[in-house]
Amino acid sequence: MRSSRPLPALGFSHGKPPLPVAAIQQYIRELYYRLCVVTYRVQQSTRSIEAPMNTPSKLENLLFVRAMLKEIRNRTVTEDEGLLTHLIDMAYYEADDQIRNQQDEPRSNITFPPFG
Repeated sequence: MRSSRPLPALGFSHGKPPLPVAAIQQYIRELYYRLCVVTYRVQQSTRSIEAPMNTPSKLENLLFVRAMLKEIRNRTVTEDEGLLTHLIDMAYYEADDQIRNQQDEPRSNITFPPFG
């Protein structure tokens, strides 16, 4: 890794002649390197703000909800809660319909431009 020494000022200063071309090129390379480092660090710091790669999809969430509703329904049946069981059945069927709609949608929304 390069040192973090301050970069020299370019141009005239206190009557000194300008830096030679090789020094200016080195200066530009050093600036470019530092810009790359800063860009990389910004990308890394914002990556933690974005959603992680293992975020469940809508379909996975619906499958989870349907499974939980089935378990809750089984408990309300054993407790003989008719109205509550009916409402949970409605929610279960709605989740099931949403799952079917998700599975019927095309997998990709990518459109390719026409040739020519």
